[in-house]
Parts: sequence; structure tokens; C-alpha cells
Amino acid sequence: MELVLSGILACGSVAYYYRLARSPHVPAIPWDRFGKPDAIFAFLLILWFLTNLVTSHGAKITVTTQLLVANAVLAFLFITCLTCFLILRSISPLTLFGLSRAGWRQSLRRVVPALILALPAIYFIHALSFRYLGASPQPLLEFLAGHAGTSDRILLAFTAIVVAPISEELIFRGYLYGVMRRYTGQIPALLLSAGLFAAIHAHLPAAGGLFILALTLTIVYESTASLWTPILMHAGFNTLTVMTTLLWPDLLK
Repeated sequence: MELVLSGILACGSVAYYYRLARSPHVPAIPWDRFGKPDAIFAFLLILWFLTNLVTSHGAKITVTTQLLVANAVLAFLFITCLTCFLILRSISPLTLFGLSRAGWRQSLRRVVPALILALPAIYFIHALSFRYLGASPQPLLEFLAGHAGTSDRILLAFTAIVVAPISEELIFRGYLYGVMRRYTGQIPALLLSAGLFAAIHAHLPAAGGLFILALTLTIVYESTASLWTPILMHAGFNTLTVMTTLLWPDLLK
């Protein structure tokens, strides 16, 4: 019965985001700023992600403090590299990704309803995946729930709520989706970027929910022309996940 009810609510999420995706977007994101150098850079970036995914397939992930720090440093390097690549080509990341103060203020008004309306579809697909693909929790959440000390929990929460939303939205929504959108069109770019986002988390039971999350993040990005909205929405989703894991760790079992 709970699954049926969540499925009905998920239909509302689908209807809302479908309508949002089909509505005209003003101001439009300047997709034409992406050129052939971006296509090459994006291809190499995707190749790097896929290579790491293939080489790590089947390996048991052990979460440690060193791993958390290494991931945070790697995210910083990715952002720095991407930013420098754009600036060297006289492209302002702030303008390209709509990261102005005006975009920030607009995003604050949109992020809460966007997240609330996305959650039913995300959790419905997540519940289906766990029922039919197994209920093993993500290693990071398992570490957070049962094995992390206070300092590790603070570090993990900071990584999940601050580092991951900023780095992943810049890379997946702002850049990779933007380049794909420029050369493949909206729908292929939407599906490909969301699929890659779900895949790099390397956890099959969570892949369905992450795919839906990525779709909603991309749609709100295009509808607001500001990357602030998916960044804040992503941070809100991760905050809910961290809080739920800490308060109700038995839900992971």
C-alpha cells in the first residue's frame, strides 16, 4: 500500500517536471558559448569517469578519513581545472552558469518547492530499486550510520552538503550537460548526463533514484538559467539524506 501511495505521489512529480521541462525558459542559457574545445574536454572528462568506473567495478569500497579528504581534494582540482579552462578561453564561469547575485536570490525562492516536488519520484524509484535489486546501503551512508567518529561525521557531512553539490553541479549540470545540450539537443543530453551522474556513484540499488534526482536538477537548472538552484537543491537533498541516516540508521538495514 505504501508503495502504491508513493507511486501516485510520484506521478505528480513527473507531471510537474514534465511541464517545467516543456515551458519556455527566460533568460536562456547561452549554449552557443560551448565550442569544439569543450566537446573535446568533455569527452576526455567522460572517458576518465568511465575508465575509473570500469576499473573499480566489483571492488569493495572501504570508507576512511583519508578517502573523504582525497575525494574533497579531487573535487577541488576538478573545479579549478574546469574554471581555468573556461577563463583561458575568455569565458566567464559566473556568466555562463548564471552564478550572479540575481541568480542566487531567484534560486532561494525556487529551491524548496522544487525539492519537495522532486522527492516523491526520487523515493518511489529508490524504493522499487531496493526491493528488486537488493537493499545494500551506499558505503558512505553505512559508514556514517555505524562506524564514523564525530570528526569523520562532520567531514562527511561537509563533503556531502557543500563539496559534492558545488563540484557535481558545476561538472555534470553546468558543463557536461551544457556541452551535450549544445551538440545533441535537450532530451539526449538530459538522459546521458543523468545516466553518467547515477553511474559514477557506483551503487546499483541507488542508481534509479540518483538518475531521477539528476533529471530534476537539470530541469530546474534550465528553467532558471542559474546553477545556484540545482546546487542548493542538491545540498538540500543531501542534508535530508545525512539527517535521516543519523537519526534513523535502522532504515538502512
